[in-house]
Amino acid sequence: MDMKKIFAGYYSLNQEQFKELWENCIFVLDTNILLNLYRYNKNTRNDFINNVLRKIEERLWIPHQVALEFQENRLEVIESQQTQIATIKDKWKNHKAKFWGEIRTFHAINPESLIERLDKELSEYLNDKNSVIIEQLDFLIDDPLELTKHDTVRDIVDELFNGKIGESPTNEELTNIYKNGEERYRIKYPPGFKDQQDKRNDPPYLYKEMEFKRMYGDLILWKELLKKVESCSWKHVIFITDDDKDDWWNRNSGKTDGPRLELIQEMYEAGASLFYMYNSDRFIDRAEKYLGTKISDDSKQEIEEIADLNKYLLTCLSGQEVERAVFEWLIREYPDELITRNERIRDSSIDILRYSNGSKIGYEVKYIKGKLIPIIKLHQWIIKMQLVISRGSLDFGYIVIVTDQIENNNQMRVFAVKNFIQELKFADKLGFIVGGIYVQGDGTGADKYIFQEFSTI
Repeated sequence: MDMKKIFAGYYSLNQEQFKELWENCIFVLDTNILLNLYRYNKNTRNDFINNVLRKIEERLWIPHQVALEFQENRLEVIESQQTQIATIKDKWKNHKAKFWGEIRTFHAINPESLIERLDKELSEYLNDKNSVIIEQLDFLIDDPLELTKHDTVRDIVDELFNGKIGESPTNEELTNIYKNGEERYRIKYPPGFKDQQDKRNDPPYLYKEMEFKRMYGDLILWKELLKKVESCSWKHVIFITDDDKDDWWNRNSGKTDGPRLELIQEMYEAGASLFYMYNSDRFIDRAEKYLGTKISDDSKQEIEEIADLNKYLLTCLSGQEVERAVFEWLIREYPDELITRNERIRDSSIDILRYSNGSKIGYEVKYIKGKLIPIIKLHQWIIKMQLVISRGSLDFGYIVIVTDQIENNNQMRVFAVKNFIQELKFADKLGFIVGGIYVQGDGTGADKYIFQEFSTI
């Protein structure tokens, strides 16, 4: 048998094959691509929809799992945007008032005249940049409260994917996927095994008397896609996702080198002849080359920034090892108190729960890396913890922000995280712990993760 057919996943596509792929493919979008439409400002979203998605409208398709996750998660994204907008507006008003107040202390000048001139020149500058702080926020970003009443973004998604959504799997198919998923995850076979720790205790999506388990969401999506490729004899497929975990992407020397080889092999065995994957900013770049689409540089920049958010989260590197390190630190700090992991409280799961003098104190552990602070994710974590506290499930909650600073010796980044958190407004019963993680060898070749607290806010 032909070597290339047996080991198709090990062979890269050449330029002619990429050209053929883009000319003939079906474009399959992941949930995060649809939810990002809420995170983009209006200009970027309109640019992306009108100048990219509508150009390939007849070749779009999404699995049923993607549509379900979109419906289940859109309100949470809208709420996180509402929090972010309120924070930005408050900061602008406060800093502006503080600055004007300091100018008024200079009695040797005419402060009111100076303030009037500065205010005018600043407004003109911001107008030139199309971003007057308060007014332009209202223009560039949809009012999240309005979106909850009439979701214009969902209207567009409904229109774009009308008749282009996969069929729901049956209960029998889901049972088989979960059974197959246990074995695949055990040997770390992609996709989805990176979710087995972080999402194991998350409540399932309920739809038509069926349980869609979140830890198997990526695998359900993938099985749907393979079934569609086989049943419709699709030969060319491009999958677009901003999921940056290693159970989707092949890594060589720290660099992303296309989809996992196992995924390519399964796709070809389902009947496809050409398959590839892109994140959103790379997709925009390649669409310009192969399809002649064109969007503004500002839109490209924002799409890249949103796509990069997931790269700052070490989901399974382990979520488990990092969470265990924080758990062991808490045991050392509170040796006489009961401390448990992965507790379910009503309809929510908590990473770590501490029982102290009749009170329940919860800890959500989040590990971030890279140079930027994932602001959107940070607000989502706050909203989730505030909700659990407001329901009376916890007496107090901490979000534990764990950075890679010890590994990188980057004290400035920890300082930036701490200062950023201190500027946020959050509930009285919610706190933050900022710390770092480092690896300690035990002399046997096995590494141990150690958590070190830097600040409690």
